[in-house]
Amino acid sequence: MLGPLAERRAIFIGVAVAVEGVVSVRIGFAPFEQRQALLALLTGWLVGGCGLLGWLRVPGSRTGPLLIIAAAAWFIGGFRWVGAGAIPTVAGALSLLYAAVATHAVLTYPSGSTSDRRLTAVIVAGYGASLIAPPIGPLLIAAAVLGGLALAAPNGALDRNSRPWTALIVGPIFATALVAGQILPVVVPDGVRFDVRIITQVAFMLVAVGLSGALVRESGRGARVTDLVVDLDPSRGGLTRALASAIGDPTLEVGYWLPEQSRFVDRSGRPVDVPDGRDGRARTVIEHAGNPVAILIHDPAVTTDPAIRAATARAAELAAVNARLQSEARSQVALVDASRRRLMQVADEERRSLDQRLRQGIEPKLDVLATAIGVASACSGEPDPALAGAIEQLELTRRDLAGLTEDIHPRVFFDGVGLRGALEVLATRSPVPVVLAWDADEPDELDVRTAMYFVCSEALANVAKHADATLVRIHVTGEIGLLTLQVEDDGRGGAGIGDGTGLQGVRDRLETLGGRLDIVSPSAGGTRLIAILPVEPGA
Repeated sequence: MLGPLAERRAIFIGVAVAVEGVVSVRIGFAPFEQRQALLALLTGWLVGGCGLLGWLRVPGSRTGPLLIIAAAAWFIGGFRWVGAGAIPTVAGALSLLYAAVATHAVLTYPSGSTSDRRLTAVIVAGYGASLIAPPIGPLLIAAAVLGGLALAAPNGALDRNSRPWTALIVGPIFATALVAGQILPVVVPDGVRFDVRIITQVAFMLVAVGLSGALVRESGRGARVTDLVVDLDPSRGGLTRALASAIGDPTLEVGYWLPEQSRFVDRSGRPVDVPDGRDGRARTVIEHAGNPVAILIHDPAVTTDPAIRAATARAAELAAVNARLQSEARSQVALVDASRRRLMQVADEERRSLDQRLRQGIEPKLDVLATAIGVASACSGEPDPALAGAIEQLELTRRDLAGLTEDIHPRVFFDGVGLRGALEVLATRSPVPVVLAWDADEPDELDVRTAMYFVCSEALANVAKHADATLVRIHVTGEIGLLTLQVEDDGRGGAGIGDGTGLQGVRDRLETLGGRLDIVSPSAGGTRLIAILPVEPGA
């Protein structure tokens, strides 16, 4: 919309044209021509009013101001009867100027301007023809209208999707009226009284109503495009879809400019192929402050008028900022995930190192101690309760050490049994009976095997401590790219991941690897733990 000062200036110009019309009619028509005078006045007022409406609603288009100029030129003819100085001569020479300005508006709809040199030449020729007296002048202007439409339409310079009023409709009507105004007086019998001026007046009004109405309708499209800034979710492609609907082109593609890469990309970050015009596709670059922010790739028949271009620039700029923020957020998330994975791998390496030190440092000493106790027992020759107690305590220490090392790091993975074998070992050690079902390929990734092992180990430990269960079922299933582990018991239920640090720890481990951990534990009884991890295809 126009600013307050520009809006007042536009209204002032419209009022000035309306006053010019009153003066022109008072001068140019005799008292007995009141009906013709009123019709001429209403024609100019209607054209000027349509131009003012278009100017106020779509300030980025020159079509509105052109229609106001056409209305002002329409009233110039009335000053031929001033009878003072050179005014009648000038007014008579410019009596067809309104038709040239209307032609200009028709051929440059909806922007009001053109960069096509051929079309510019036709418009200039129309202005030149307006200085030629009838019947040649009107006929040449009509030819300019039809010739200009023939040049503009194949290049998509005119919007064929603007219905019901378009330049392709009102242009030929106006040209036909100009021709009819010169031919009918010749072919109609002398006895038939018919004022042919009414044909031109009606056609002139149709041009104004048609162009202004279509322009205002396009401003509604621009408002819908502006509203699209609330629908910038790239996962749904809302901006592209809604913008395609707004401009009437379902094949529309939107690319966003990334300055750091000096190229356009789509909502997914993939490069956009910019057409060169030879493949039947047109491109419209959206700029802001002289810099590109987006590109529209569309059907050549679709014209993105100034209102839509401005609104699209705002929406695309926000979308591009949104896309960059999401890209930066994804980069930060990727860095955090990579950091978490490195920390997990470091922790696992420390676990393996500690496990190795325990096995290599303490177990040999326990073996030496066991040998010494055995030698001492053999030398005594008689059963010694103290030595028997020492042997028993030594075996308990071995089992505790074995359990500790298994909790630190599952050595079974290095014994060639894989995840399935490790879960079978856990099942045999569980104080609650366990049924294991395996319907998956053995995963190759050590991180996956380790994570699933700890999930199962923690789940079985919780069942033994808290569930009062009589049976546990472990089911491992695999599909393309996913491995799923379910641990289900018939205990009392009511468990949650936040109830202890153990399950929260394995959940963090799974999420670091791109998986998730869910728990279903109704208070009525029974708990099911579900762990899902992505795996390499074919694993």
